[in-house]
Amino acid sequence: MLKDFFETIKDIDMVKLSLSGNLPLESKEELDNVLSFEGTKHKGFVVDIHSLMILAPVQLESAAEFEDLILGQSEKHLRGLFAETTDSERRRVIIEGLALLTRLTKEAVK
Repeated sequence: MLKDFFETIKDIDMVKLSLSGNLPLESKEELDNVLSFEGTKHKGFVVDIHSLMILAPVQLESAAEFEDLILGQSEKHLRGLFAETTDSERRRVIIEGLALLTRLTKEAVK
C-alpha cells in the first residue's frame, strides 16, 4: 500500500509522512528500503515513525540456530533486555538490533 501511495505523489517535492500502527519485524527491512528509496526522489522527505510499533515475533530463530556463537549470545542478550524493558524507545532500539542480527545471519548463510 505504501508503494502505491508513493506512486500517487511521485511529482511532489515536499513530503512529510507519519506512520503509526503495528509492523511485524519481518517487514521492517522492506519498509526501510522503501523509505530510503523514496527519500532520494523527494527534495524534502521527512518521516515520523515514533508511533509505529515494530512487533518482534514470539518465536525468532533460537540462539542455537545462529552458527556464530557471538551472534547467538548477542541475540539471547537482546531478547532478555527486550523482556525486561517497557520503555518504547528502548524497545525500538532493541528490535532494531534483533533485526540486524537476523539480517546478518541470513547473509552469512547465503
